[in-house]
Amino acid sequence: MAFEASMMIAAAAAQAIGSIYAGNAAAAQSQAQANTAAANANAVRLQTNAREEAVRRRNAMQLGELRAAASQTGFDASSGSLADLQSRSSAQLELDALTERYNGELQSISLDNDAQSLRSQARAQRNSGYLSAAGAVFGAVGNYMGQPRIGGPAPVVNRDVPYTG
Repeated sequence: MAFEASMMIAAAAAQAIGSIYAGNAAAAQSQAQANTAAANANAVRLQTNAREEAVRRRNAMQLGELRAAASQTGFDASSGSLADLQSRSSAQLELDALTERYNGELQSISLDNDAQSLRSQARAQRNSGYLSAAGAVFGAVGNYMGQPRIGGPAPVVNRDVPYTG
């Protein structure tokens, strides 16, 4: 009987350790993926800032070329329809820069959300490993004690026998 008990304990311990290890390994992998997603979100933000600045520089050059062309033809670039054209061009070019920022921010938010989801998954995997380990230990204790498992047959009560307590 002692040998059987020690074997049950050893099997339960091995199963519990395996469950904890598996949960922690899965959690570590999810955490690494979360860190990668967060780093990618940061990289996207930096790249977006650089692209936005490049768009603004290109826009400034285009507006400068427009003004230079207007002044070479002898038009007054600060009044009339040419000023309206420059104003509309400037607004459209600014919209291009803001669109670049918006698209980059959407992409980085998506990556941040992925990172948060992966961190939550890591916590759940770690907890699952510990709960599986506890289940293995409690199952072994229940088997050793000879108790039925949860959901086992209900005890039979004989109601025909009078109570003599």
